[in-house]
Amino acid sequence: MNIKHLTTAAAALAILGGAARADQGALQLYDAQGHLVGQLGEFDAFITLNGNLYELEVQRDSGTRYLSTFPTANFWYTSTTCTGQRYLLDYGEVTPKVYYEAAASPGSRGHQLWTYGNSVSTINANSYWYAYGGYCIPFAWSFGNGTPAVDLGDMRFYPPYYVSRNGSHGGD
Repeated sequence: MNIKHLTTAAAALAILGGAARADQGALQLYDAQGHLVGQLGEFDAFITLNGNLYELEVQRDSGTRYLSTFPTANFWYTSTTCTGQRYLLDYGEVTPKVYYEAAASPGSRGHQLWTYGNSVSTINANSYWYAYGGYCIPFAWSFGNGTPAVDLGDMRFYPPYYVSRNGSHGGD
């Protein structure tokens, strides 16, 4: 387990144990409309969707204090055309990651959140959906930590995000 995973695990345990709550001064991540996204970790925001805790990767916008999500839903397919069952790689994080799909992959609406399923197996992939560019790449690769991608629904947060202890945009 690397340092990031240890930091992430400690933050997740603090959230789950109630040790780091907003009323105790923990940094919270809010969207552009003032809605609470989740508690800010070192690299990610911890969010709750459908009653489950997930990590959502965030990044600082250049030259500002605002944060944004960036496309992280890189899918693998057994087809050569990025169609059919989508697969994600499961790295065994303590808190499951949620992946953001900006540009719609084939058969998708786009602007969606995904996570990995419960079954891990060897996948013989023949194409790869590149999230940053929004296009399909023929690419043969076999990996042992593949899991079917699970659609968590549309992204319900609106960037840019800001960090606050009380929800205000001020320098708190």
